Amino acid sequence: MKIAIQAWIDCILVLFLIATFTFYLAVSLQNSTARNYHSNAIAQIEASAGNVAVVNECISRAEKAGYRMTVTSTTLYENIKYYYVTLEYDYSIPFSNLKKTIKIDGYAR
Repeated sequence: MKIAIQAWIDCILVLFLIATFTFYLAVSLQNSTARNYHSNAIAQIEASAGNVAVVNECISRAEKAGYRMTVTSTTLYENIKYYYVTLEYDYSIPFSNLKKTIKIDGYAR
């Protein structure tokens, strides 16, 4: 009888660890996808030299993908223009009510 109880406890523990690992992978994949999208948007803005149409297209595609993107134009020196690119997204941990907003910042030149 003792072995049967120990076997059930081991099975439950293994299932709990598998579920935890799966949730971690899901959150990690979502974070990686958002960082890749942010890097690609910065690369497109840099390649277009801050073209307004490209910036608006990046923002609209971010909204379609479930992200919130803002691009702010700033001038550091007289003729050097920088673009502050912010990407925000929400993620939640499955089977719980924990939700968090993640913000990724970067600059395009």
